[in-house]
Amino acid sequence: GSKTYLELDDERTFEISDAQDIKVSKDGSRVYFCKNTSSKTGTYDIKLVDTAKNTSLKRGGAVICVGIEEDWQGNENGTLLSYSKKDKGILKHYLYSAEAGKTVEIATDVEQVFLPSKGDVVYYTRTVDKTSSLHRMKFEEAPEMVATNYKHVKFCDSGDGSEVLYTLAADEDGLFDVYSVKELNAK
Repeated sequence: GSKTYLELDDERTFEISDAQDIKVSKDGSRVYFCKNTSSKTGTYDIKLVDTAKNTSLKRGGAVICVGIEEDWQGNENGTLLSYSKKDKGILKHYLYSAEAGKTVEIATDVEQVFLPSKGDVVYYTRTVDKTSSLHRMKFEEAPEMVATNYKHVKFCDSGDGSEVLYTLAADEDGLFDVYSVKELNAK
């Protein structure tokens, strides 16, 4: 396979193996990437390189998750990473915090995930028994329901904060209200 190298601002270069789908935090302090799982074809491991730590660089990063098949994403400042993984045939969604150094399960049946650019919060949608719901979860806390039976959800992010816009069912005239949840960037 091909080799991928990570070059830092100070011109040090480190090999990060057969990296694919590389995501770098805005400040360059964290580099997430996936690589093929050695034990199974079609699955990937996610690794994290903390560029401030020589040990992390020399080892090619730390393994965050093994054997994912689905998409994954990180927030802009690199503190949170979300991914899904099958567990006994059930697709579960997880949230990893680089600051806490651990992973928590978000939920099953997750359809959309939105990670604000900063902070330790995730928004997600899911449908269970034909009921759609929008949730907000702070890392290591219980999720809270924002809305049920939404019709549309839009996630927006700016440097000052993020916003979740959603609509509920239209009234008899076909009109609907737009609701908003704002998340100001704390970090």
